[in-house]
Amino acid sequence: MTFFSRLLHLDRLESEAIFILREAAAQSRNPALLFSGGKDSAVLLHLALKAFRPEKLPFPLLHSTQVIILRALRSSAIKLPRVWVSA
Repeated sequence: MTFFSRLLHLDRLESEAIFILREAAAQSRNPALLFSGGKDSAVLLHLALKAFRPEKLPFPLLHSTQVIILRALRSSAIKLPRVWVSA
């Protein structure tokens, strides 16, 4: 698989993920996006922001953590600007 074909594949996956996010927001009564601060959550947040740009997200972010969290992880948690999320 060449670099260009991999890029095309990733573009298709990104488009499909954005479509799913928009459909879920449109068809759900009370949607929320769970956000833990990890890599997967950061990618999902980026896709959601891209899906609803230039508007704010149409659903709240719900910060979820596990019971045991290392202090280092807490101190390096991602800080989200208020302009990204609805109040």
